[in-house]
Amino acid sequence: MAILTISKEFGSGGTQIGQSVAKLLNYEYIPLKQIHADAKQTGKQWERAAEDYAGGASSLWERFDWSFMGFVALSQSFIFKYAMKDNVVIMARGGNVLMRDIPYCLRVRVTAPFEKRVETVAMREDISKDLARLIVKKADRELTSALNQMYGDEWDDPATFDFIFNTAQQSLDDVANAVKDACLKKDVFKTDEAVKALQLKAKAYEVKAGIATDPHLLVPTLEVVPQGGGLVVRGVVSSTKEYHGVQEEATRLAGSVPVTFDLHFRGEFRR
Repeated sequence: MAILTISKEFGSGGTQIGQSVAKLLNYEYIPLKQIHADAKQTGKQWERAAEDYAGGASSLWERFDWSFMGFVALSQSFIFKYAMKDNVVIMARGGNVLMRDIPYCLRVRVTAPFEKRVETVAMREDISKDLARLIVKKADRELTSALNQMYGDEWDDPATFDFIFNTAQQSLDDVANAVKDACLKKDVFKTDEAVKALQLKAKAYEVKAGIATDPHLLVPTLEVVPQGGGLVVRGVVSSTKEYHGVQEEATRLAGSVPVTFDLHFRGEFRR
């Protein structure tokens, strides 16, 4: 069946909608904290990175910090692993960008006006509106920071969503039912070709995560993209040793999938 990704503003009711749709469709519900937990289980070194990811790195240095970028790559690879299972509701940051060319993935955005979200948080947490306002502002700031660093302006581009719902205009139940119906309609786009495209993209992110989490391979400009039934690995490396290390690791992780390389030396200086 179709895959569902939901992006939400804090306090918009997106979590409740995702949980409701999962029950209506008998889908597995995958919260962001589960994706983070899976990534953290690969090693203790990711615990600090998980905190940075949750809060949003605030400087250019942090943006290219090895552990932060490695954790992002790991998290993205787990998003694809869940997507490969089908019948899932994935509550992931940037899922709309990651899955935008998968035709049987429904990409939904859930929003609400700022003051409406403040009221929701104040009532839910039994706190004052002034405190709720501070919490919502902080959540918005941290979310925007993290997503801008990972996806640029694309993460909030309306063109990357199939539907955008404003929960100030529709009840949570109405939105959940609308999403359920839209998800069922998406199922017809699950063709063999579409499944293969998802499998290849998942492999690309697996390879990227493997390279990005190797402390001996520091390639902050790393890209691994599907192309013509295979993968292309792009990036800037600092030495011949790193060049060959990237080639060996990518080839190993790709398995039977053909890989080509577009690697350049920093300043074209080789050593």
